[in-house]
Amino acid sequence: MTHFLYLVRHGEAAPHDGPLSPAGEQQARLTGRRLKDVPLSAIHHGPLPRAAQTASLIAACIPGV
Repeated sequence: MTHFLYLVRHGEAAPHDGPLSPAGEQQARLTGRRLKDVPLSAIHHGPLPRAAQTASLIAACIPGV
């Protein structure tokens, strides 16, 4: 059985070490839309709040993840 690992960097943050900027939120939503038909079983993220926010916005576009 073949497994795939998709790596996605967090969206743009403003300031650099802060939460996602509006552009970063849009980047995450667009990534979620792009991945919506990929059969994902889980989404994992790093410890930074902007990484968690990105993962949450992506997951909202993918039912069952």
